[in-house]
Amino acid sequence: MNRNFIFVFILLASLSIVNAIPIPHKLLKRTTEFKQCKHSPMPPPLSIVISPDPVVSGNTETFTVSATFDQDIPDGTDLTVFFGDSITGAIIGDIHRAPMCA
Repeated sequence: MNRNFIFVFILLASLSIVNAIPIPHKLLKRTTEFKQCKHSPMPPPLSIVISPDPVVSGNTETFTVSATFDQDIPDGTDLTVFFGDSITGAIIGDIHRAPMCA
């Protein structure tokens, strides 16, 4: 009976140690992915650079957005930025808007 307790203790200790070891693929840098919103007519794709990348919770982010449009951008057009879950489509946090032609 005493051996069974020792065996179970060693087994549980080994499992907890194995679970505490970081998995290498989780340590790799995750890139921020930008997707184009479905809108009709489809605007041209934007080139977006975010700094710092990856995003740090609670810190200020800088988005540099550039694109070449076939038409002039009308006054009053806003650039809308938000974080979303790519699987569920849910918006995470607040939606931020900034004028395109400021």
